[in-house]
Amino acid sequence: EGGPECRGETLEGLEKTEKERDQSRPEEHLDVRLQKGVGEEGCSLPLGPKGPSVSPNRSGSPSLPLPQARVAERAFLTESLMPTDVRSRRTLQITEEEQRHADVRVDETMRVVFSIDVLFHSEETIERLVQVHTPNGVGEQRKAYLLITSDAVYILRRDGLDGLYSKELGVRYSNMDHIVIGLGWQSITLVYKDKDSGAVRTCVVLTGMEAVSKSVVKTLQVAAGRSASFGLAIPLNKDDDARIEAIEKELIKLGSHTSMDILHYSLVHWAQLRGEPLHSLVGGSGGSLGGYLHYKLPKLLGKTTWKLCYFRLIDENLLQYQNETDKTLRATYRLSGNSCGGCFRVKGESKEFTFSVHWKDGSSLMLSASDEEELSVWMSSLCQATLERSKAPRVPMHRSCHSCALLLTENKIHVLQEDWASESVVLVTSCEVADVNEFCVDGSLPLYCTISYDQGLWLVCFNSEYELAKFEAALSSTWRETFQIDTFKVCEVTDAEVKAQAHRAAELLLGSGSAQRSDSVTRGRVGDFFSS
Repeated sequence: EGGPECRGETLEGLEKTEKERDQSRPEEHLDVRLQKGVGEEGCSLPLGPKGPSVSPNRSGSPSLPLPQARVAERAFLTESLMPTDVRSRRTLQITEEEQRHADVRVDETMRVVFSIDVLFHSEETIERLVQVHTPNGVGEQRKAYLLITSDAVYILRRDGLDGLYSKELGVRYSNMDHIVIGLGWQSITLVYKDKDSGAVRTCVVLTGMEAVSKSVVKTLQVAAGRSASFGLAIPLNKDDDARIEAIEKELIKLGSHTSMDILHYSLVHWAQLRGEPLHSLVGGSGGSLGGYLHYKLPKLLGKTTWKLCYFRLIDENLLQYQNETDKTLRATYRLSGNSCGGCFRVKGESKEFTFSVHWKDGSSLMLSASDEEELSVWMSSLCQATLERSKAPRVPMHRSCHSCALLLTENKIHVLQEDWASESVVLVTSCEVADVNEFCVDGSLPLYCTISYDQGLWLVCFNSEYELAKFEAALSSTWRETFQIDTFKVCEVTDAEVKAQAHRAAELLLGSGSAQRSDSVTRGRVGDFFSS
């Protein structure tokens, strides 16, 4: 098989092969093409026996036909109970708007600031600035910006108050080793050599959108090829073997009846509105937060010392660990309203983004974040945790939205939470494809869907309309093959509460600050609201 250097694959070469494959077939509607085993236009996922497949069936698991009586019963019930289809069949293709979905406009003032504060040298030409996310622990993401120039690629953060960008990572193309394409083009991993130590390091960039990932990789390839210091296309590795193995290792726990054939994979925000998940959730908007903070140690010989530790906030408890992978709990701080006096911003300390938590017995804990945005998130979460919980009914964590991965196989839909640092995944919950009795979308906000099945109801929010349409097409193909019928009906969301929740998310994002709107950031994306 060989590595990316042995194969010498480039994005242009991969796309050329796909176009040659598609040119031999007439253009048809997507659902018909899926039945014939032809991928959608612009999608480079390898094709399995039942439509677009992210990876081949490496486990060799056979197709799993349902008992004929159950198939007939389910098909009859679905045909009789499902409302009329709300959407006609359509073609699916990556447009220019989808490719530039997350782009940020860079004006002349920003170019000057970047040349002074960010770039390696002032002669670099800025090619593109894209809003992305980076992993921040299990089930958590942190907003970042990918800056592509004529000579290097950078990861930037943006301060919450003044809106200034700061450089977190900069890699010249001459130090790039290769790029790993994640499952379904939902992520890209930059593999590079540290300029000081020579060690090979990685940086995972989450887009949640195939169109954006493809466009970003192409921009990187072109920029690296034109670079005076490099002049070559960066090798690509499309085989995300570590991710596939982690998923298979988790799914195999469900038993031999679970298919390992991955038909679709998306990074989404998910909530279980009815029913219960299999495992507890981490992260999201429901009372859990994790990350590294500096905390102030008592003075030793008159000298102030700060130490970096990993903290996790779960409900009313702030847990302290030595690092993110540490299994030994170093300290637990109770934040219930009866004992905690609140959380306050601290000025005049050596670290700029300092805040403290005070208790009614006079004790306190002083912490420092890395930037204004992180400070705001922690203070807001800590203040909320100190409120008297008995004054209002508690919303279960799984009822709020969480950053997850949605995985479709031949017979099940799985929800996973991923730990990108350790290349591991945790299964949150699953449902049988055969148990799906209603699939609903919102014509006025085509970014989310609801999936109703025998034991529960899911709300799934995608990062773009194209990603939702991909999942709908893959599920439609799998569902039709399961029941051996030609129709898969899509309904309109009628639940007023679900609809209001999704629309509030979109309104908050689209109206979240004039500076963001003027920068043309992610029109139509709702991920920031659900991860906030």
